[in-house]
Amino acid sequence: MVLSKHEIEEIKDIINLECLLHSTKNLHNKLSDLKRQEPQSDKPFFRLAIIGYEIVKVLGSLEHAIVYAERFKDDPALYNQEIKNAQIELGDCFVQLCLLAKTYNLNIWDTLEMGILHLEERHEDFKRKGWCEI
Repeated sequence: MVLSKHEIEEIKDIINLECLLHSTKNLHNKLSDLKRQEPQSDKPFFRLAIIGYEIVKVLGSLEHAIVYAERFKDDPALYNQEIKNAQIELGDCFVQLCLLAKTYNLNIWDTLEMGILHLEERHEDFKRKGWCEI
């Protein structure tokens, strides 16, 4: 049996979707397990304090990592190390935001989708107003 190019692309899309679903389910389960391991006294105001801490921390670390990555981009090892540091900092922030979403039983993917749609709306608004390069 020989598949057409279109059929192969459809199969690739299905496989990629299955891999994504499997991967996100594992991450969702791991995050749920970590949330269950936290003290029952966890309160939203405490989570907000952690998020505030992570955001302040990430800004300094992210600025450092990006500046160093750009400054030493001719050194692949140093560049990759700094980009990895930036990724870890962003990951810390993401996790705390996801845990806050879980506190209110918000679906993380639906929440992300809402944020993306809101950004699209803001882009359209900016275009109407005539945004330009800074």
